[in-house]
Amino acid sequence: ALLCLFVLYPLVKEVTLYRASEALALPLFSAITYGLACWYTGRFRLFAALGTGAALGALALTRPAFLYLIPFVALSIVLLQPRTMNVAFPKRLLCAFVICVVSIAVVTPWMYRNFSNFDKFTIGSSGVIGVLSLRAQYNQMTLPEGLCAMVYWTHDFGDTLARKICRKEVWERFDFSSPNSYRELSDRNLSEIYKSTSSEKDVKEALLQEIFDKTLKHLLVSIPIAWRGMGSLLWYLPFILIGSLLLVARREWWTFGIFIPSLFVLFFHAGITHFRERYGIPMIYGLAPVAAVGCEWVFIKMKNTVAQPGKPNI
Repeated sequence: ALLCLFVLYPLVKEVTLYRASEALALPLFSAITYGLACWYTGRFRLFAALGTGAALGALALTRPAFLYLIPFVALSIVLLQPRTMNVAFPKRLLCAFVICVVSIAVVTPWMYRNFSNFDKFTIGSSGVIGVLSLRAQYNQMTLPEGLCAMVYWTHDFGDTLARKICRKEVWERFDFSSPNSYRELSDRNLSEIYKSTSSEKDVKEALLQEIFDKTLKHLLVSIPIAWRGMGSLLWYLPFILIGSLLLVARREWWTFGIFIPSLFVLFFHAGITHFRERYGIPMIYGLAPVAAVGCEWVFIKMKNTVAQPGKPNI
């Protein structure tokens, strides 16, 4: 896992380019992953539960969406047994309870501050409507656009390659500088909705209804959007997939509890947001261990393949 993180260092370095919440979310994600690793390997103590809860609460303050991660982490601890011992259900329930209480205690003062100043008991809501509107517009994607998106949203060179191999009408709506882009469609759609209501709640409900009306299409469009959010991690996707398959084959279900935060980022942002690359940066620490399992398997296979006949495989 440490080797994988070293290989992924260029991606970690990209965080310094963003004056955004990801710069703080990355170390917090690391702390949460470490806490979960301690739990699922039988080395969990009370201080680890307190630290994991505090890190979850602080993570939610960096981006309100992470507030929904708290119940997923708690549920995984209740349902998945650690590797080395059979933990009684009451103890698992107690651990999940401690994590929830501590994380809620961290975010509550800020939520109360917002309630006192803006009459909204929430962490924050800036940009939520714009993100939902853009995500809803992506559901207009056609099949050729969906295939083109897998190229256009490939990290680094994808947009340049898509412009060369795809027709302009296929990739044009992905270009935000175009007057026909999805962003422009999103702005026009919001303008129409605001003509009928000025309530933020009603606008959100209208946007969510647009998504629910195209549930199957929404799920299919989530695939290229997830591809986009993986960013630089796409180059390590084969090792991540191999590692995941090996863990399933070994029935080591407890390992997926460690990956819960990264899986949450992947599925949440692919389903609800337009999943910009920087949103996926915190997944590094959660996916490095599973990539390490894949790397180990590939290394052993290569070593056995090139081993000289008659010589022992060391």
